[in-house]
Amino acid sequence: MMARKGITPIISVVLLLMMTVGAFGLAYVWLKNFQSGVQEEMSKSAQEVISEVQKSVKIIAVYKDAAASQTKISIQNSGKLTIRDDELQTLIIKLDGKVVPSSIVSIPTGNLPPNDILTITLNNDYFSASSSPTLVDGAIHVWEVIIGSISSTYSCGPLDPTDEAC
Repeated sequence: MMARKGITPIISVVLLLMMTVGAFGLAYVWLKNFQSGVQEEMSKSAQEVISEVQKSVKIIAVYKDAAASQTKISIQNSGKLTIRDDELQTLIIKLDGKVVPSSIVSIPTGNLPPNDILTITLNNDYFSASSSPTLVDGAIHVWEVIIGSISSTYSCGPLDPTDEAC
């Protein structure tokens, strides 16, 4: 009988140790999978941030085409990455802080590779409406182009009266 009493405590200790090892094993597997998921998400987020940082646009000219009753804005991709067509089609233009309606904005289709220039055309008839911002010759105007999270501003005027820019 003494032999049985000695074995029972040993079996219970072994069972407790097995349950403890099993619990730690399950916790280890769960933490490893959780950490891998978090690491993957952070890697994707970091790549998106780096991508946005490497995109940049610069307004290089704003000029009137009086014969065509249009204002043209030339922008250059001054970043290291191509600005995709779907990003360009979400472009917003502001004149003196007011959003210019997309209905008068004509944006050529296609991607804008680094260092390339794109010319955006605006219909000048919009600017003659009483509720619209007015393009006054000789006045200082501030243009802003926004593409997603990147933007560029351009100030112009007063200019030489013979110059058709801005």
